[in-house]
Parts: sequence; structure tokens; C-alpha cells
Amino acid sequence: DYNRQDWPQKDQYVQTILTRFRDDPTILAWDLKNEPNLDYPAAGKALVDSWLTHAAQLAHTYAPHHLLTIGWSNATAAQTRISHVNFVSFHYYLSVSELPYTYFALRTAIPDLPIVMTEFGLSTSKGTTTGYQHAEAEQAQYYAGILKFWRTTQSPGTFCWTLYDFNYIPNVFGNDPQQIEAQKHFGLVRTDGTLKPAASQISSNTGFQYRN
Repeated sequence: DYNRQDWPQKDQYVQTILTRFRDDPTILAWDLKNEPNLDYPAAGKALVDSWLTHAAQLAHTYAPHHLLTIGWSNATAAQTRISHVNFVSFHYYLSVSELPYTYFALRTAIPDLPIVMTEFGLSTSKGTTTGYQHAEAEQAQYYAGILKFWRTTQSPGTFCWTLYDFNYIPNVFGNDPQQIEAQKHFGLVRTDGTLKPAASQISSNTGFQYRN
């Protein structure tokens, strides 16, 4: 809840985790907060950004060998400047055609830091939720379009959401049954362990090989 009275407790949490893994070479970076801009309405932008700056400073102290980023829910929010962050992260679930404009607007606003799209994906849910009625073939086309453009940028890379489909989704996504159903089907691997067509887009672009 970003209450300043709770900051010492949060600081202890950051210290405990980061000092435990400070020399772990398998960690690329720490994402200080997932989609913190979604907390703006309740906590206020100034307070949220203040805590992010504070946490980033602590993180550099406790884990000086690891990079830091913040996973903003969209590219507009990712234009927020937070000190001590090593690269800019944003999540993307819009159309392929909008991605170039989205990327270049962020690149113009933040010209001096690497940009990584740390989430993108498309659900293959066949439910009735508007915006999520996507078959596996359409998911594969979406991946192909996203990756084709992303290779033309100077970004060090991207992360897809997500590897696996899920049989169960916790209520972190709310209680809307249609939204929960959609979240079950963002994976590249079906619940039976077989690959969706979109997985071939990852393999052909990265050399990734999945073994069930």
C-alpha cells in the first residue's frame, strides 16, 4: 500500500532477498515492481514513484552486480523516469500494427536506456470474452508479427507471456470468469505438454528447444 510507515519493513524484505542472491550469476535483473502504474489511482503517482526510486537505490546497494528494471504495464507508463534503473521495461498486448508507433514513442521519450518488452502475448481462449477469441493459428501470426518488428529495433530482447497454459488461475486477475479463462491460454505449451504453433516462432528466432 506504499504507506511510508511500512517502508522500513519493505526495506528489510528487499535486503533479505537481494543479499541472499547478490552473487548469483543466473539472475539477469531484478524487476522492482510489476506494473506499478496500476497502483497510481489508489496510492498516487508521486508516492509510488518515490518508493520505486527508494527501492532502486537500495537494490543497487544490496545487489550491485545485477541490473534493475521496472515492469510497466504499457509503454506510455514506461516513459516515467526512475533513478538507478538500468533498462526500461514495458508490457504489450495490443495489435501488431500499433507496436512500431508504441516503440518509437518510448524510444523518443527515453533515448538513453535499453528498452526490453518484458511481456507480450495472445490468449488462445475460445471463450466469449471480447478481445480474447483467438485461435492458435492467430496466436502464431501474432508472435510472428511482433518478433519480425522487434528484430528491427535496437532492443536487447523480449520476453513472451507465457510458456505454459494453466489449469488453474489464482484470483490475482480478479473474479471475472471470462478473464480467468483467457489467462489460462496464453501459453506456448498446452496443458498436455504439446506445443502450439506459436512455439515455432520462438524456436526459429532464438534456437529455443522445448523438451517435455
